[in-house]
Amino acid sequence: MEHDGFPEGGTWSGGLGPVWSMLSRPGGRDSEADPDDPDHYDLTTVPELTFITPRIPINSGEAMVLALPGTTPPADIVSKVREELACTRAAKVRELVNDAECSLCGDRYPAAHLLPATESDRLLLCPFCVFDGDILGGHPLRLAYLIDELTDEDVAAPAGWAAVTALLACAAGPGFRERLEDGDALRVPLPHWFDPGQVWVWLPPADLPPPCVT
Repeated sequence: MEHDGFPEGGTWSGGLGPVWSMLSRPGGRDSEADPDDPDHYDLTTVPELTFITPRIPINSGEAMVLALPGTTPPADIVSKVREELACTRAAKVRELVNDAECSLCGDRYPAAHLLPATESDRLLLCPFCVFDGDILGGHPLRLAYLIDELTDEDVAAPAGWAAVTALLACAAGPGFRERLEDGDALRVPLPHWFDPGQVWVWLPPADLPPPCVT
């Protein structure tokens, strides 16, 4: 679970996989105050949790906005977010149009789900072909940035890119974090590049673990 470490704009925020979460308390007099600061908020007011996907909806719009009272039991929060997220992804997947094909295998995908593994935008590949031969070569940073962009903005992104992320994160070594941070001042690399255990993997409904038991 990522978090900002401070209540920006009076809101605690953080993210897990494709979901961005916010915790705030209505009625504050100071938008920069901690929502648990009794000098600025009425602590008898129930805080509100808001869950949004995709994490960065600037280009695609918000596919899911789920608001829950802060008094919701943790197990119920997990269950409700999981159910809503699964429904949202399923709806977005149904809207996809396979209007492009992988430059190597020829399998058809939505154009936005094929990524370049080199400096050229002409060689667009699916997750299964990106490591073919020596294609990736010396351009892992560009691919990493594009995977993050796809992960952040598209809740219907192919699950196959999770495998690419995990393999690239493991193969790139411990210095990959610094290379990513130095390579793009406008984007903060997602934590899965430093800890492959945080890679978000989409599972078919039948493979999902059972709901939390209280």
